[in-house]
Amino acid sequence: MKTSSTIFRSFLFGGALLLSLGIFSPSSLCAQADSSKTERFILPLVYYTPETTWSFGAAGVITFPLDSISPRSQVQLGAAYTLNNQLLFYLPFQLYTKGDQLRFTGELGYYRYNYFFYGVGNEFEDYEGETYGVNYPRVRLNILQRIGKYQLAGVRYAWDQWEVYDQQEGGLLLQEGVIGNEASTYSAIGPIWQWDSRDHLFFPTKGWWAEAALLTNNEFLGATQNFVKWTIDVRKYWSHKENHVWASQLYLEGNSSTPSFNQLALLGGTRLLRGYYEGRYRDRQLAATQLEYRFPIKGRFGAVAFGGIGSVIDEWQNWEADYLRYALGAGIRFTLLPKDKIRLRLDYGIGPNTSAFYLTVGEAF
Repeated sequence: MKTSSTIFRSFLFGGALLLSLGIFSPSSLCAQADSSKTERFILPLVYYTPETTWSFGAAGVITFPLDSISPRSQVQLGAAYTLNNQLLFYLPFQLYTKGDQLRFTGELGYYRYNYFFYGVGNEFEDYEGETYGVNYPRVRLNILQRIGKYQLAGVRYAWDQWEVYDQQEGGLLLQEGVIGNEASTYSAIGPIWQWDSRDHLFFPTKGWWAEAALLTNNEFLGATQNFVKWTIDVRKYWSHKENHVWASQLYLEGNSSTPSFNQLALLGGTRLLRGYYEGRYRDRQLAATQLEYRFPIKGRFGAVAFGGIGSVIDEWQNWEADYLRYALGAGIRFTLLPKDKIRLRLDYGIGPNTSAFYLTVGEAF
């Protein structure tokens, strides 16, 4: 059921988008768009959510070439402070160099934030969720070397150090068997392989992108649990006419042994099955697929329609059709940086007894 605070947040996100487009009109971007070296965009943020109350901050995007023949690199930077004394700082990056023979991608971040927890598995369908606080720094780093026309291979390192606080007394999070409900360290490394035949990095209209990764989280690396996480992510793009794009995605994730609750596979969020809170359903295994249609409206404005299905389960052999979740939605796009086709997106997703708005930079997949 949609709460009044969720409804208010929805109006506020829409207002934030309109305000940003009013402040940063297309004419104000012309100087950056004509630059042969660097483009940038800065967006003030003011929003309200049930977890944070009022939040204030800013987000920015900068793109630039590292050499004359590589794709343009991108760095995003965001920071926000909430009236609940929460802090978010994140810096995702995509760096391309040596004629696109070498890629560095990942994220640096620090978060002092509140999240919702709905239990592990599919047994808490009607549970409204409980909040908890968490304080953690984050590192994600991928180093990829090209090994063929479309293939890249390399290594991924991931690290989070969670300190959990303000758990609800008598709630699901403090139940016996929920690993990491007070603290945990995720420190994992392993090989990754990618296939990339897209015609554009930030707004592809044709081609494939696929990734397979196998990460070992081990006490030898400073982790608090031993387990292995594998992921397979396959995306296909095709276009029947200019700027009318179909995008599809298949995502699979599996975890062995006993990961901490925050490292389980999470359904929902800004990228996977929009309409569900990220982590509304979580378990050791996940399978999801989604389809999106992207089309222009006028000038810098565009729109999308999307849908997806997915589920989580403890073991693949225990999967049941009753655990399948679905969501549908639509969104508005505004091109921030025309040269790089980087777009601001406002999405609204809806599923059975759930809905959510998302305001962020870049396509969902």
